[in-house]
Amino acid sequence: HTSFKARKSLFSILDWMLIIVICSLVSLFCYSCLFIIAPVSGNSMNPTILDGESVLVSYVSDIERFDVVVLKVTKEDNYKVTEDSFYIKRIIGMPGDRITWKNKTLTINGEIVEESFLPDGYLDNIRITNDFDGLFKYKTEKEINDEVEIIPEITYVIPDGYYFVMGDNRTDSKDSRFEEVGNIHRDE
Repeated sequence: HTSFKARKSLFSILDWMLIIVICSLVSLFCYSCLFIIAPVSGNSMNPTILDGESVLVSYVSDIERFDVVVLKVTKEDNYKVTEDSFYIKRIIGMPGDRITWKNKTLTINGEIVEESFLPDGYLDNIRITNDFDGLFKYKTEKEINDEVEIIPEITYVIPDGYYFVMGDNRTDSKDSRFEEVGNIHRDE
């Protein structure tokens, strides 16, 4: 009778250990291959995402216009970046697009875009002074006198493999309108 209870206890412990190992492996796989939970620091996505909130970020989604993404701004791709950093922004422009942001109006390829992801009247009640005329710079390498030199490329069209991003809080957002961030490469 005693050995039956001991075996039952041992099997119960082994069952729980197996369940914990399997759950840990599934969690590790999900967290490293499918998604992460990222904390938000800053006001650049107000009112959509507030400072201090956390977001679930999927690794396996396709990038579409107006998606909210977590991105890495790198000194390798961006003209005035001195160190790599992470931001949460909204995809506004796709490769080949021409983007302007003037007088609280977003235009993509010459067409005015209704920003339905922002609350009604949100832009009416804020003072915005940081217009964007569509000109951006990004790093390119040119061979000059047998040496590779990094120079800014100036363009009005988003290059292949790059995206234009903006924060929903247009008055307090470092985004593609500014040289410090610029266009974001697809890999980032």
